[in-house]
Amino acid sequence: MAEKGKITARLSPTTHTLLQQAAQERACSQSDIIETALLAFFRPGEAPGTDGLLCARLLAMAEVLRQSMGLLQHRITVQEAQVKPEPPPIATYEQLYGPLDAAPAPDMGDAGEAAALLSPAPARRRLRRWFRREEAP
Repeated sequence: MAEKGKITARLSPTTHTLLQQAAQERACSQSDIIETALLAFFRPGEAPGTDGLLCARLLAMAEVLRQSMGLLQHRITVQEAQVKPEPPPIATYEQLYGPLDAAPAPDMGDAGEAAALLSPAPARRRLRRWFRREEAP
C-alpha cells in the first residue's frame, strides 16, 4: 500500500454533508473520494471512472442540442406557414380625385386673343418694388 499524506481542508457544512453522503453511498472513505476528485482535477482523463462520466455528459448535451434544434425547426416552419396579408393597393390620382378636366381650347377666331396668348408674360417688378418705391404700372 502506498504511503499517504494528510491534508487539512476547510469545507462548508453543506459540502461536508455531501461528502459524507457520497462516502456512505459508495462504501468508501471520505479521503478516497477527495483523492479521486483531486486526481480528476489535476490530471483530467487519467483518473479511473471519469471517462464514463464525461461521455454521459457529452451525450446529455447532444440530446439537449438535438431537442433545441427540433424546437427551432418547428418554430421556423410555423412562422413560414403564417400567411402575411398583402399590403393595401396604392390608389392612383384618378381613383382619388377623378379624371382631369380638360382646359377649354382658346378661340382662335380673334387675332388679338391669340396674340395675347402667344406673347410672353410681362416682367414682374414685385421684387423691385420692395427695394425701390416705384409706382405700379
